[in-house]
Amino acid sequence: TNSKRPCAERDKAILLVLLDCGLRASELCALTVRDYEAERGRLHIRHGKGDKGRFVFLGDRTRKAIWRYMMTRPGAKADEPLFATNSGSQLDRNNLRHTLTRIGAAAGVTDVHPHRFRHTFAVEFLRNGGNVFELQQILGHEQLTTVQRYVRLAEVDLENAGRRSSPADNWKL
Repeated sequence: TNSKRPCAERDKAILLVLLDCGLRASELCALTVRDYEAERGRLHIRHGKGDKGRFVFLGDRTRKAIWRYMMTRPGAKADEPLFATNSGSQLDRNNLRHTLTRIGAAAGVTDVHPHRFRHTFAVEFLRNGGNVFELQQILGHEQLTTVQRYVRLAEVDLENAGRRSSPADNWKL
């Protein structure tokens, strides 16, 4: 995202929001300025899948990236898109996919798309100590079985969990 393009701050904020929250492409594109609560560091997803709303919380780096991006949009109104195109209109899924593909190509990463960020978020959330019930709420899924599709942990994760959680080792038998 180290780019001199006019949309570089927007693109960095988008990448970090996708990675930090696991939003669906349509959810990210539908966000308005009013949906971002800077004080609490959260996004209000008003119309998730099944038209269900939820809140997701952002890390400090993502909050800072949104702040930097919003500094490039002085006077942005509450009902305007949070992530706007260069003309100020709402970003759509095709714009988003094109943006991510372009950034991925510049970074030498193939097959970059919004859902990959969602999957990466889910796996990294669990690797960093989150649990599947929290993840279910964050991703906006009604059924826990749906979450399992995103969470195909690598063999190394299972190996580490087995070693870390070994009752015989922990009881020093």
